[in-house]
Parts: sequence; C-alpha cells; structure tokens
Amino acid sequence: MTCTAILTEEKIEKIAQSIIDEYDLDHNNAEINVDDDGCQIVVEAPNHATVWVD
Repeated sequence: MTCTAILTEEKIEKIAQSIIDEYDLDHNNAEINVDDDGCQIVVEAPNHATVWVD
C-alpha cells in the first residue's frame, strides 16, 4: 500500500512560515514564493544577512 501526500501552495507556505518563525529568520526581509516550479524562500538572520533557499 502506498500513501501520497498532496501539498497545496497554502500548506507549503504555512510550513515555510513555521520554519521561519521557529528559527527567527525574519527581520523584515523574509519572503516565500510558491509556484509551479517549486518553493523559493528568502530568510534573514538577525545581522540582516539574507539567504535564498530553493
């Protein structure tokens, strides 16, 4: 038996936002972009360094 999970854009955004919140990665420049090609996230550290996560 197999199990398939369906992740909607809203669910992916919610998961990404929970990660950003859990690890304090939003200092006014965090972004989440979900589209047909995947999920891109910009996170920001307390020293305002930003990283693009794809």
